[in-house]
Amino acid sequence: MRIPASRIITFADGRYKRDSSGRPAIIWPVLNSERELVDTLAWHVETPTRWWLRYADDCPLLGARQLAVARYFGDSIQLHPTPQHWLLAHGKGVVILRWDFDYRGLFEGVPSVECDCSALKTRIRDSFRRWEPLVISTWKVRHVA
Repeated sequence: MRIPASRIITFADGRYKRDSSGRPAIIWPVLNSERELVDTLAWHVETPTRWWLRYADDCPLLGARQLAVARYFGDSIQLHPTPQHWLLAHGKGVVILRWDFDYRGLFEGVPSVECDCSALKTRIRDSFRRWEPLVISTWKVRHVA
């Protein structure tokens, strides 16, 4: 399989653009659950834990189709820590690309999320908890005269 690569420059807001003066990076398409191209993803091979999106509009994860299939059949899904790990696993499972997104609805119906490392397991658990509704209880005391 040929891995597409290009030279890129990156921005602090998590985006990148192709530029011949930039550093070499792997460029990978990001598809939605209907297999439509929604963005492209870039990362440097030597630093796979950091990646950038071309547009970064509404592109929360890599492997949306696999997640939709897991939801439909009630199967577990593998969560990979980086796009490079996902690619090495032949595109099986998912990678969370943006941690500022509420994923609870996307993972609804998936009985378990399998993680290779405890740090990733903690991060996904904390992400789900972050979006839980805040419940405030107030007790009214009624005084009888």
